[in-house]
Amino acid sequence: MSKSLKNFITIKDALKKNTGRQLRLHFLSHSWHGGLDYSESAMFEAVNTEKYFNDFFLLVKFHKSSLGEGIKSFTKLSEAELKLYQNFQDCQKTVHNALADSSIPQQP
Repeated sequence: MSKSLKNFITIKDALKKNTGRQLRLHFLSHSWHGGLDYSESAMFEAVNTEKYFNDFFLLVKFHKSSLGEGIKSFTKLSEAELKLYQNFQDCQKTVHNALADSSIPQQP
């Protein structure tokens, strides 16, 4: 993108059309060193990805709420399954923290 070629867009302008989450999903779908395609079709894909994740987590939330006490209501889980669940929660926290971190990593 180049301002002189009139194909430049600011984050503020992008946020007028899409949510911050949609922009983050769009950025995550591209390599950090490659070009970024901010077209209607690319943003449509990010919107669909957001919808897919929202639907998935709503379904998980529904099933989790139907369990009552959450993970403690699973009386038949093996140690391996409990460990897997704990690893999942740890990964979920790591991803959340990485997406919430607004600092720019230093290049070597």
